[in-house]
Amino acid sequence: MFIIFGWGRQTLKSFGPVLKYHCDHCNNDKHWDLYCKRTWFTLFFIPVIPYSTEYLLLCPVCKYGVKLEKERFEEYKAIAQCNTALLNKVITQEEHAARMGQLLGADSSKGAVDQEMEGKTETQKNYLRQLKEIEEERAAKAALSAGNQDSTYTETASDEAGGN
Repeated sequence: MFIIFGWGRQTLKSFGPVLKYHCDHCNNDKHWDLYCKRTWFTLFFIPVIPYSTEYLLLCPVCKYGVKLEKERFEEYKAIAQCNTALLNKVITQEEHAARMGQLLGADSSKGAVDQEMEGKTETQKNYLRQLKEIEEERAAKAALSAGNQDSTYTETASDEAGGN
């Protein structure tokens, strides 16, 4: 008697479209799909124990994408279920809009910065942070110089008024 075992078999489960994103790889704006990829230990060619799980958000055109953390995956899973229900005509447009408002309303607590940084590499995130810092410094300098010009103008105006 012998036992046939193996590992490395992968399954990919699709949860449906999530939100519209711009793909930097293929330059398309599409609703990206949510996937869960599991790698299994097999016994007699039957997947028995999953030993690796990855959560992915992929472009539907070129399959380029990003890995997600489990909590972010769960948030997107609810959105994907809502979108899938609309596509399958289980819910109406009004129900979809209401549910999406609730789901995205809870998601907006993370802030626009997190949504802007979603799907970016670490280098891209650092670059965007540095750009924001530079813009804030310039705005602060402009406000400071505008404040100095205003005070200089008022001092000159008061001197001229007092000199007459």
